[in-house]
Amino acid sequence: MTNQETFDTIVRAIIKQGSYSTNEMGFCRYRGRYGRKCAAGHLIPDSEYDPKFEAYDSLSENGKPTLPGKKIAALGHNLELVSALQSAHDAAATYPNDFGRRKVHDFRKRACSIALLWDLDASCCDE
Repeated sequence: MTNQETFDTIVRAIIKQGSYSTNEMGFCRYRGRYGRKCAAGHLIPDSEYDPKFEAYDSLSENGKPTLPGKKIAALGHNLELVSALQSAHDAAATYPNDFGRRKVHDFRKRACSIALLWDLDASCCDE
């Protein structure tokens, strides 16, 4: 999968979802309440999701892929790009903005910045 395809898949999924994937305590999760998924979680087919993924806060540790990172890399995605979008998701989900309104707008802005850094088309951020 190309970086553009990965970017488009994640950004469109988060925008369509309209909210973030968290548990009851507000911590980001690959699979959260109400069927929501985090940025990286949208790349993992339900049939290949493992609840053990939730034990990992990141896709890599000490330069080596974690369990969810290995799955995402095996599916052909660039872990650095996915990690950047995952960080944008997590930061937007936990950073107070818009006086309590949905924070998808903040994710869109962060995703546009990532697109610039990665030389990607950010038009899906405006859909």
